[in-house]
Amino acid sequence: MSAATLIAVLIVVAAVLTLIPYPKAKKKNSLGYRALCTFTPISSIVLVVVAGIVWLIGSLA
Repeated sequence: MSAATLIAVLIVVAAVLTLIPYPKAKKKNSLGYRALCTFTPISSIVLVVVAGIVWLIGSLA
């Protein structure tokens, strides 16, 4: 497994972690529940896109 693939996998794991419900969060996200990240839908999408870019650049090099 290349370094870029490993980094991309770690970023995807971070994206999944942002979706985990967390009742102690101060604010609800735009999906209507309290999660580890209050920017949940946007942050998850951004992280998945970044992971794809990292993986693509790593596979081209």
